[in-house]
Amino acid sequence: MMNIGILQSAGVAGDIIATALNHPEHSDIFNPVIYSKENQNDKNVSNDLKFGNIDAIVVAPGSNTEFTFNGSMNVFVSKTLKLATILPDVEQDKVEDSLTANELISKIRLAWNVVRRDFMVSMPRIAVITAEKQDKNDPNNIFCTSVNALQDESIMVFGPYTVDEYIEGNYFQNFDITLALTDNDTQKVLDNTTEERVRLLAALPMVMTLTDYPKDCNFSNDSLELPALALRQAIYLAMTVKRNRTAYDEAHRNPLPKLYVERRDDSEKVRFAIPKKKSELQHDTAQ
Repeated sequence: MMNIGILQSAGVAGDIIATALNHPEHSDIFNPVIYSKENQNDKNVSNDLKFGNIDAIVVAPGSNTEFTFNGSMNVFVSKTLKLATILPDVEQDKVEDSLTANELISKIRLAWNVVRRDFMVSMPRIAVITAEKQDKNDPNNIFCTSVNALQDESIMVFGPYTVDEYIEGNYFQNFDITLALTDNDTQKVLDNTTEERVRLLAALPMVMTLTDYPKDCNFSNDSLELPALALRQAIYLAMTVKRNRTAYDEAHRNPLPKLYVERRDDSEKVRFAIPKKKSELQHDTAQ
């Protein structure tokens, strides 16, 4: 059974946690460890993660807590959509000055690795979306050149699509993760989907998930079921990601060498040789 650390601040977060944990499904699946100033253990999170006392961290709805980590990626996750932002907190009119081809390629590679490790998709399909249509024939267009360069590396990235055509065509059903250019593009996609979602702070050494409720969201005592459901979904996502990471790391810890290298065959002829047909073998024997 996994130990899941749940972060809460004072206030309604405690009531939401109590409502979520009162659900009959959780008792046989995970063991909650509540961190708060009230419990006087809020400063123990790092050590408990370090020594394996907890397996993942989940931030409860209503907690006045925000986390930012350099190199991380905030991924919105629902049943059919995984969505992240290439340039979070950058205004649309400053994109051209903020984005380089190297940074774009780096973000796409990061998303590719996140989906492979955290969601166990061996060959992820990635979509890139932008607010404005891009000229795919322009050799200076960094979106198109980056997509083409990564496709040459066998990274399956497609686009760039405009946000509107992505939404109208329900393209999210065709991809394992989508990268929107700005927060505005991301929000436009989220506004046009009705599925309940939670967030994964990906590319961190620990597993951390959050609900999609803002930190200043006001909850009344008679409407705690939905945030409690969101909290359970965030917990289940954290558990899934933790299991996937463990399985992925174990599978890739000591990869076997390729067979043709073990045979010490320096050429590719044996590896790619086409077996002769029976008639050809008989002909060779007759000669």
